[in-house]
Amino acid sequence: MKPVRSGAVQSNRTAPGVPAWRVLHIFTVPQTLVLVGAQVDALRQQGFEFRFAASPGNDLDTFAHEHDSKSYGIPMKRAISPFADLTALVRLIRAIRDFRPHLVHSHTPKAGLLGMLASTLGRTPARVYQMRGLLSPTARGLKRSLFDTVERVSCSLAHRVVCQGPSLRDEALRRRLCSADKAIVLGAGGNGVDATGRFEPSRHQSSGAQLRSELGFGPSDLVIGFVGRLVRDKGIEDLLLAWQKLRGVFTNAHLLLVGPRERRDDLDKELARGLVSDRRIHQTGIVGNIESYYAAMVLLVLPSYREGLPNALLEAAAMELPVVATQVMGCVDAVDDGVTGTLVPARAPERLAGA
Repeated sequence: MKPVRSGAVQSNRTAPGVPAWRVLHIFTVPQTLVLVGAQVDALRQQGFEFRFAASPGNDLDTFAHEHDSKSYGIPMKRAISPFADLTALVRLIRAIRDFRPHLVHSHTPKAGLLGMLASTLGRTPARVYQMRGLLSPTARGLKRSLFDTVERVSCSLAHRVVCQGPSLRDEALRRRLCSADKAIVLGAGGNGVDATGRFEPSRHQSSGAQLRSELGFGPSDLVIGFVGRLVRDKGIEDLLLAWQKLRGVFTNAHLLLVGPRERRDDLDKELARGLVSDRRIHQTGIVGNIESYYAAMVLLVLPSYREGLPNALLEAAAMELPVVATQVMGCVDAVDDGVTGTLVPARAPERLAGA
């Protein structure tokens, strides 16, 4: 299988006769490729050559083009789907045989499993699994056991497991998903954010004000923001319950929800109707200029039940935006309670509203 050509790929060799390191990044969905963009640009200058595998789409093609690389569009589903997963595995093996990478770096549970299986079968010399979060903490019964088994397989096949944050590593070791000698955290965790560039707040004051105007917010309106997928595990139902308490007290408050809603994750019907009927709830879907949306908010809320290390909290902190989050894995690494934000118990809408 030949990769999709995206831009002109130049040689990245550091010296004549010295081959570039070839690295294949594997993600389930292409929107998350942005997490490795800065790393890719820096390492390309050091002689690394990159290719990317993810579900096909404009996001994958655009990312590869912007980083002067090639991509493999391979459909992968977040949900368990035996036939689709087997098909994806075969196509990943073909991509690995085509590119012959020195290193395969796979991310998130589904791409992690498929990437580690494919790179093991393809005899890739170095295999890294980046554990960006766990599904099992919010699952029950056989599904929880299955999720843990998937993680154990990915970790066992990897030479190194990079955990997104300290609390995630602790949980992985507690659940015996990975051996302590394999599991590492880079620095304080996460991918970091560009606090002096992209997320420097003074750069976005005007765009934030313009966005507030476009969305119909007045100068004194309180814009409470949420950034992430609109699913139960992100605590969106708790947020909507807390909002019902707040909207009557603060008549100038608005709820700004930035992120996609996944139809397979059915919300409570009454709460779901409120998403549509409440004129003070604003849904944007996926946006490209997230900095402007942070600048339009007065508070960011993330009532999640589980995280790896949430970028939204780090980005909000860089934008000098107060945050309220839950005392769960991942969030506790991103928020210094009482200093950079407030932490409340998960699944507690009343405590969330009181914060």
